[in-house]
Amino acid sequence: MLASASLLGALMGTSLPTVIGVIFLLLLTSLDVLVVEFGALASMVGQSRYDQVVSVVTLPLDKFLVGIGDFLAYSVLASAALRNLGIYGAVETSILILLGAILTFQITMRKKKAPGLLIPIAIGSIPLILGLARL
Repeated sequence: MLASASLLGALMGTSLPTVIGVIFLLLLTSLDVLVVEFGALASMVGQSRYDQVVSVVTLPLDKFLVGIGDFLAYSVLASAALRNLGIYGAVETSILILLGAILTFQITMRKKKAPGLLIPIAIGSIPLILGLARL
C-alpha cells in the first residue's frame, strides 16, 4: 500500500500542472491539520468509525501512526520538483521533506500526535517556490 501511494504521488506530481499540484498539497495539508489537530473527522463520523478508517489508512511507526496520504503528498512534491527543477532540485526537496518529517516526529513524541504534512510540505516546498519564482 505504501508503494502504491508513493507511485500514485509520483504520477500526480509529474503529470499535473505545477499550480494544480501546489493547490492539491495546500488542501491536503489543511485537511491533515483539521483531522489531526482539531479532530474534525472523528467528530463528524464518530470515534468508532474514525478508528476503523485510521486502521486502514495508516502505517504503524514505532508507537505512532503515519498516514498513507503523507507518503502520497511527499511523492507529489518531490516529483514536481524533479520535473520543474531537475535532479538537484528534487534531491534538495527530498532532503528538506525528510528533515521536516524528522522534526514532526520529534514534535509527535512530545505531543503524542501531530499533522504529518504541515512541516515537511512547508519546508520541502522552498526549492520549488524559489525555482518557480526564478522562471
